[in-house]
Amino acid sequence: MNWIGIAVGAGAGVVAVLISAGIMRLLGKSNTKGANLLHVVIFAVALALGREVVEPRIQASQVEAKLLEMPVYRAMQQFEPDSYKRILTALENGIANKQPLEQMWSITRPVVGEVTIKRLPHASDDVIIKFASHFVSATTLLHSKGGNACFSYINPAPGEAPDFTALLGKDAAQRELDLVAEIVTSAAGKMRTPVSETETAADVQAVIRNLAKKYSEAELSGLQNLNTPGIDKRKYCLIIADLYSEAMALPEPRSSRLLRYLLQSQ
Repeated sequence: MNWIGIAVGAGAGVVAVLISAGIMRLLGKSNTKGANLLHVVIFAVALALGREVVEPRIQASQVEAKLLEMPVYRAMQQFEPDSYKRILTALENGIANKQPLEQMWSITRPVVGEVTIKRLPHASDDVIIKFASHFVSATTLLHSKGGNACFSYINPAPGEAPDFTALLGKDAAQRELDLVAEIVTSAAGKMRTPVSETETAADVQAVIRNLAKKYSEAELSGLQNLNTPGIDKRKYCLIIADLYSEAMALPEPRSSRLLRYLLQSQ
């Protein structure tokens, strides 16, 4: 049952009664038939306005309340207000235009993705490692499902952010959103100096040598050029997962430094 619609309808009725009674008094008339007709007209107008203006605003307010129950959106509201406003505006417009819920959320996902990419290189070392661990687990799981979902997860098309909840499972998808909240909060107010190639050169070479024991030179070359003809997208997923696993295996602070270098290069 649409309780908001019922409330708006009731409100419209009250408005109609008050306005029609006020107008009749101003006109100095007590004609019951005229009053009833005026009431019906005003009720219809008030109801239309309520459904087109008031009801969407009430729904938008409820949606925002639901948003702010989630750590990721609370973090964005506090530390990424412009991005949060974009999400809220997209949802408000979707409600006003009666868009399907999935369509509305599909518009907001790229915004979350943009914030993650922007903030991740500036997050703390422990959050960087936590992200890498989740990334490897998620990529490996998506690869096990078959198809090229893992490739799209790593390299979404510009402006897109597919919903992998069905493949990852709700718990994993929720952990990912909670992790984004940690990234945003951890990176708040911080602009770390980018890690230089010189700082990571030795570790990069060590990791590549380990990867070369499992993959051919041609397969590894795909890391640098995704447009390589005939690139094996599923093999690419495995290589990337192994790359991050090798980086995590390094002792600290080399591990987080190399991970940060890899992430800032995306």
